[in-house]
Amino acid sequence: MKNVFRLGSMAAVLAVAGTACALPPPTHYPVDPVANFGAHVGRHGVVVDRMNDGNQAVLVPQSTGLFSHQSLFRLEENDRDIAVVWRDGADMVVRTAATRSAPEIGDVRADWSGDDALRLTFRTRNGEVYRTSAFRRTEGGAYPEMLGQAAYSTVQIPGVYFAEVRNSSGQPVGWIKVMTRYFGPPRRVFEAYLPQAINGPLAVAAVKRVDSEINRMERRAFNPYTNS
Repeated sequence: MKNVFRLGSMAAVLAVAGTACALPPPTHYPVDPVANFGAHVGRHGVVVDRMNDGNQAVLVPQSTGLFSHQSLFRLEENDRDIAVVWRDGADMVVRTAATRSAPEIGDVRADWSGDDALRLTFRTRNGEVYRTSAFRRTEGGAYPEMLGQAAYSTVQIPGVYFAEVRNSSGQPVGWIKVMTRYFGPPRRVFEAYLPQAINGPLAVAAVKRVDSEINRMERRAFNPYTNS
């Protein structure tokens, strides 16, 4: 009887602990009325504050194996999966479900053309191609001038960065603005005006890719708060 009581007590303790550790629902932030897409990075990861359908969503990580070089994220909207985002090296592939045979929505590819500045290329399932310019700093310091470039210190990285989105003819058809700060919340905010073809799961994949790039910049820079 004592063992039964102890097991029951332990189960109750674990249930309470699980409830205490559960994250509260994500906070959503207002988006600039000029933008048609908005997201931020918080405790839940990438939280979408507005997509093309006006709805909100969350990008949830899912394990793909201890030794896999790939990462998988599920895009949840109203408690249902609407897409999955695979990270394969530097690129993001977006599919309708978490299998290799699922239809592809498109992909987002990263490149650093000569000046170490990050640029993105969007490819849709219909064959449309959109490219960004470099994400150039517009506020908050002078260096690094563009996202992707090396910073001496982590305190140099925060600021506002802006990139144009261009179609296959090189014509500007949209923009992406990235605001990153050293302390939050939220630490990073993304707002954009995007063509309909890439305003949705592909835009979320781009946010995840840029967020990873800022993380990489911080890992390689000196952190004066930890002296490392």
